[in-house]
This record gives sequence, C-alpha cells and structure tokens, in this order.
Amino acid sequence: MLPEDLDTIIDSLDTGVCVIDQGSRVVRINASLTRITGLASSLWLNKPVTDLYERGYFLHPSIAFKALRTRARERGIQETSRGRNVAASAKPVLEKGTRPRFVVLTALPASYAEGLGAFAAATDRANPSRADVFHPQGPTIETEDGIIAKSSKMREILAIARRVAGTDATVLLLGESGVGKDVVAKLIADYSTRSHCDFLKLDCNTLHQELVESELFGYVRGAFTGATSGGKPGIVESLHHGTLFVDEVGDLPLNVQGKFLRLLEEGRFRRIGGTRDIPADVRIVAATNRDLEKMVEDGLFRKDLYYRLKVVRIYIPPLRERKEDIVPLAEFYLNHFNRKYDSAKSLSEEVSGYLVTYPWPGNVRELIHLLEGIVVAFPEDTIRLTHVRSLEHQSPTDLPIEASRPSLQESIQGLEKTILMTAMREHGSARSTARNLGISHTAVLKKLKKYGLAE
Repeated sequence: MLPEDLDTIIDSLDTGVCVIDQGSRVVRINASLTRITGLASSLWLNKPVTDLYERGYFLHPSIAFKALRTRARERGIQETSRGRNVAASAKPVLEKGTRPRFVVLTALPASYAEGLGAFAAATDRANPSRADVFHPQGPTIETEDGIIAKSSKMREILAIARRVAGTDATVLLLGESGVGKDVVAKLIADYSTRSHCDFLKLDCNTLHQELVESELFGYVRGAFTGATSGGKPGIVESLHHGTLFVDEVGDLPLNVQGKFLRLLEEGRFRRIGGTRDIPADVRIVAATNRDLEKMVEDGLFRKDLYYRLKVVRIYIPPLRERKEDIVPLAEFYLNHFNRKYDSAKSLSEEVSGYLVTYPWPGNVRELIHLLEGIVVAFPEDTIRLTHVRSLEHQSPTDLPIEASRPSLQESIQGLEKTILMTAMREHGSARSTARNLGISHTAVLKKLKKYGLAE
C-alpha cells in the first residue's frame, strides 16, 4: 500500500484522527477532526498538541498529551472554545513495549459517540466539574451526528443535509416552528468545508424591521441618526468564509430582499450609506415556517429571491409525523434535565404511550418545555399521566384533573391553550403570535384573556 493510499483511507473516515509524535507535536490530522472540533487544520499541524489548550481552543488539557506521559490509553470529553463537546480516545503506540513512538487520537461528537458510558465515566474522573456532559441513563438512544433520529424520515433528511453540506448551494429549510430547523442548519455547517469558520444565526422574526438591514450589512459613518461615529460592520462582513443561518427568512423586509438577493447572486454588498462594494464569501442556509409561494403571490416576497433561495429545499416534518422519534427525544431531554436539576425521573409506560399519540402543535420545542416543567414541578421520580396533563391543560387555579376522559370541547380548548402558550413562548408578543398563527391581534388578546395567559 502506497503512503497516498493510506492518506486517502484516513481522510475518508467519519471519525476524527490526530497523530502526535514523541515530542507531542501534531504530525497528521484528517478532515473529520476539523469538522468535529470546528478548529482549522492550521491550528493543529506542526504545533505541540498542548498549544490548543494553552491558547484557549480547548477548555481542558489534551488527553493525547496525557496518554503520551502515562503510556496508557486515555479517554474523555474535550470541550472546544466553540462550544463543542468531543468524545476522544488517545492510544500510545509503544516502541519495544516501553517508549511511546507516537499517540493516535480518535474523536467523535460526544452525543454521537458509541458507548458513551465509558467516555462519561472517564470524564467524571478527569473533569469532575463538567456537570453538563452527556451521561445516558436507561436505554441507549439512537442518534445521528448528535441529533435524535430513529425514524426513517429524519434519517433520510440528515443524509440529504450531509450530502448538500459539501457544496456551497443555498439551502432552504421548511417546516413548522419547533421542528429543529436550526439543528439541521448547524449540521450542514458542521459537515461543510467551512466547518472551521463561524456559524451565526439571524432571526428575522425577533428584529425590528428597520434593524435587519443594519444587522446584516452594517453602515458607514453618518448613515443615519444614532449611527456610531466610526460606522459598524454587519454580520455578513464579519462572517467572511463562514455560514449564515437566516431563520424566518419570510420576515425579511421587502426593502432588504433586493440587497440580500444581490449578496446571493454576486457575493457582494454595500453598507448602509456606503458607496463601495464589499466582497463576501458566506454560505447561506435559510429557514421559514411560512408559505413563501403564497407570499410571492401576495407581493410580500420577491419571486426572484424565492427561486434563488430554493436551490435545495429540505422539508422537516412535524413531530406528529415521525412518532418513532418522540420517546427517544423525551428520554434524551429527560436525562438532560435530570442532570441539570439533580433528579432521577423516568417515564411511565402510560406516559410514553400518551406522548406518541399527542399531536405536539409546538413540536420538539413543546416537548422540551413540557419535560423541564415536569422535572421542576413534581417531586415523584416516576412521571405519570396526571403530571403531563396538569401542565398541558391546567391554569394555576384549575382543580386537579380527574381520571375520566375530558369532553371534546375541553380537549379542543386544552389544545388551543397549549398552542397559544407555545406560540407566546416562541414569539414573545401577542402581535407576533397573531402573525405566525394567521389570526388577528385582537383574537389573540381575547384568547389570552380567556385562558388566563394575558401579557
């Protein structure tokens, strides 16, 4: 086998690989390691492996360096300055059974690593202060790249996302609020050639419309009243070579859409008040829960921008259409909140069955909020159906729910209340909630008062 054949094999692995020599210098890494850690190859190669920790790129000392000193296999969770937890294993290759010739480190995303129990145990010993490292409890949860994906629908979506990640094609993520569009967007960034660069999210729904353009493109000195004296670069300018996730792109103001289209087509833009074009090399991933085709028909969204955005469209189905994912998701987040609040709660069989049949109008986000509420609100270790229904349908003044099935009218009202609660948590105001639910502001205010949810 030729050396270049070996290089090809190492680079084809999904597992990150790093080799350090006797002097602790990094002599070989593969592309997967830069993707998993988010750290460029230039930060690794021909530098002491301890340099990454000393310069703050890793938050804990290198286990590869530790393996070099102990001459034994070391395992642990390595957290990067970009907020990524990496499950790593370092094994020394000994020369004549005693002296390390080199150390081979392998790495996977912590939530994706197989056999996380071993990594968690090693992490407890090495980093006892790390309370938020993933420690699985109960049955193993199937994951793909840290995303809960047991259903064939989600596995197919993740496969498509990984395939398009290697290109610079614009991606449009479609789906209801709370389905996980931001998670898929991050996956695309992590699998792209830009994985070592920054990933930023711009939520057009949370910004005042007059601020969107300045946030995106920045402004020059004196561009408007209140502008800082030296001007200010925008997200696009500061994110050169990175990935920009434009969430709720349907809320992009019409007066900004033309400028955004030019960025997509020509790779350049101007600051507000500027006269000079600025080149920008930015990958765009957009997302929306709105019907952009209908918005185009109504004159609320530019047709040319819509066609430019939908080069690759990925529809993420709501949670109710991928029931296989519900219980694994619930167990995953229940474990997370058990660790966060130092509890040991588990799902009863009746609750697991109920979660699968519930329609989840707020999708994964609603499930997460429900589980956190139960962990915090109830002392019992076993989660019962009464706990779930109490948080779903009760206001603080309601009587305890009886075991009998609620009437159709009660069920409808309970579902309406849940939708309103979820939408208000997500969008923050009655006006924004009304726009996203497709009803009038007055109607939302009346319903909030009806259910005791008034702002």
